[in-house]
Amino acid sequence: MLSTIISSFRSSDIFSLSLTFIVIYIVQYYYKYFTRPNPLPGPFPLPLLGNGHQIVGTDFNKWLMSMYKKYGDMYEINVAGSRTIMLNNADLIGSMNVPSTKTKYPIRFQPTEGFKEYGLGGVGVANNNEFKSWKFNRQFFSQAMMTP
Repeated sequence: MLSTIISSFRSSDIFSLSLTFIVIYIVQYYYKYFTRPNPLPGPFPLPLLGNGHQIVGTDFNKWLMSMYKKYGDMYEINVAGSRTIMLNNADLIGSMNVPSTKTKYPIRFQPTEGFKEYGLGGVGVANNNEFKSWKFNRQFFSQAMMTP
């Protein structure tokens, strides 16, 4: 049955179908981009590439410095389809590392299968999505880093 459906397509139908899927993907990508929560200033991303097309051929650190000069202390970039918020002010970073377990900053990364496969899920602070383990590790890290 599937082979008859596939064989009934002509090359012009396949082109039209693929073009339709591409247009739907682009519309969906930019809909999510323009309706994202808490939008920050930053360079305009492309679907699939994000801001990678702006980084190619340049030094990554120089590119980040140019983004800092253009957008200020806090901006967002899109790296490999993932929104990344860049903080360039010590006060902003310091307020995230207050020595308290009652912080207003939630877990920052979405769970991915790759981290689980490599045994990185549920360990540390940065990529930990298990709340009890993250809370304990964050308290330990905050006390270790903030103690004079």
